[in-house]
Amino acid sequence: MTNTVQPLATSFMIDGRPVPLRLVANARAKRLIVRIDRSGAVVVTAPSKRLLPKALAFAESRKDWIREQLKTAPCPAPFAPGFEIPVRGVKHLIRRADNPVLRSAQIVAAPRPTIHVGGDAGQIARRVRERLVREARVDFTYWTSEFSEILNQRRGRISLRDPRSRWGSCNAKGDLSFSWRLVMAPPHVLEYVAAHECAHLVHMDHSPAFWRTVGRLVEDMEPAKAWLRENGARLHAYGS
Repeated sequence: MTNTVQPLATSFMIDGRPVPLRLVANARAKRLIVRIDRSGAVVVTAPSKRLLPKALAFAESRKDWIREQLKTAPCPAPFAPGFEIPVRGVKHLIRRADNPVLRSAQIVAAPRPTIHVGGDAGQIARRVRERLVREARVDFTYWTSEFSEILNQRRGRISLRDPRSRWGSCNAKGDLSFSWRLVMAPPHVLEYVAAHECAHLVHMDHSPAFWRTVGRLVEDMEPAKAWLRENGARLHAYGS
């Protein structure tokens, strides 16, 4: 069994600014490895927990490489007042609500797209995330219902998660799983991912027949695929 130790969070200074740093012990690693994850954090993996103290020193020794990588990495944007995050592709300003009894996040479009969040300051990030998950569930429920009806297929349950390596999945029982972060992308991107996974209700592969099925559901999938290639990593930086 692979022995992966819970990541240790710490800080890392690059040119006078703090950069998130995670030290991870994983028995599958053969040596110390440093990388930049999708959120823009520096991750150093060590073969064992015993070597974690050396991981920080290793990161220090790779500062020049890390600095260059961070130039193109997305900057973390927390779910906090004053920061802007997209909802269905439109930037919304997060604001602390004046209403002291408001205990959830509310999205308003006018006069300026805003997410109003009430309650204690320590609960703001969680409430923004919960609101985005609810919005994502609404959108994915709608599109998967539409697409499964077109395909004359029965879909299973829908789950929303926060995976790092994929935007959606479909299992043999027809259960569909999606990244809730897609609700921050333009609507045609979420629609495409929903179509992609619903096509797996017919074809559990990526054969030409599968792609023809996706094409039945979305008129032009290429803009959405291109958007994910160019901007998908940015979605993981929000809420960091």
